[in-house]
Amino acid sequence: MAFCTKCGTQLPENAAFCPGCGVSVNPQFQQAPQEPNGQQPAYQVYAPVKKKVPGRGFGIASMVLGILGLMTALDMLESITYSAEYLQMQYVSGFWISFVITMAMYFSMPIMGCAFGAAAFKRGYRGAMAKAGITTGVIGLAVMALSLLLFALAIV
Repeated sequence: MAFCTKCGTQLPENAAFCPGCGVSVNPQFQQAPQEPNGQQPAYQVYAPVKKKVPGRGFGIASMVLGILGLMTALDMLESITYSAEYLQMQYVSGFWISFVITMAMYFSMPIMGCAFGAAAFKRGYRGAMAKAGITTGVIGLAVMALSLLLFALAIV
């Protein structure tokens, strides 16, 4: 007495096909065995699990702020001579207030780039983004210090 491997129906003697589901009874033409209810056996697929790296977000923020800080420092280096010439031509009453506010905003980006990079390192993230943020932040601070020195020399 034989049973169908797909649906479990009892097969008559010398049957070529199952009367229940029509599958070939000949072993060389049979498909992979299925569960008695007609479904393939369930196989569990393992997807790679992404590890959450602590401090990676700080590394990304460090890189972005460091690059923006360097860009603003280079822009400030270019425009600082024009500001000095403008200041020498005429006395501008509100210039110093806006100058101090602008410098505070410009200096905040590379400083925060360095700070976020340090926070990423403290949390154990040693990726290139944190290193790039610290590096560009330090270079941005150096360029800003140079531009302030040039500004001071230009107005004297």
